Amino acid sequence: FFRYLFFLRIPFVLSLSFFFSPKLYFSLFFPIFFIVIIFFPNHILKPFRF
Repeated sequence: FFRYLFFLRIPFVLSLSFFFSPKLYFSLFFPIFFIVIIFFPNHILKPFRF
């Protein structure tokens, strides 16, 4: 439940940061983007590893 609230809070924080400063938005977006790039292939390969 808390994890669900956390994921709801992320777009809200990003939208606020974009409203105040686009540079701040990109500074927050790129670390998250790299983290997704690192972990997303694992999620793709998981069903095939058994």
